[in-house]
Amino acid sequence: MPKMKKIVVGLPEDVLEDLDLLASGISGRRSELIREACVRYVDELKRIKLREQMKLGYQEMGELNVLLAEEMSRLVMDELAPGQLTRGTPEEPAGGVGEGGGNER
Repeated sequence: MPKMKKIVVGLPEDVLEDLDLLASGISGRRSELIREACVRYVDELKRIKLREQMKLGYQEMGELNVLLAEEMSRLVMDELAPGQLTRGTPEEPAGGVGEGGGNER
């Protein structure tokens, strides 16, 4: 078990009564219940903070990703020969079916 350090925390009486009731049903030790509750709460706060940091990061990177995609699109378009975009697809060669492609009957 990690090294423990004692602290003093003030709690409203009704919360303390609830803690004692819960502790008696679980472990019988109030300090163990409070320790476990604190560990879980701190873990949850860490997860929330990490999610927020990731969200901000994705938002910031989103703008950069759009700029990079637009630039790449321009570069690809500049490299294509004029008229290359109007030719047939790989499944349907330029000229289409029935236009002298040698497959007529």
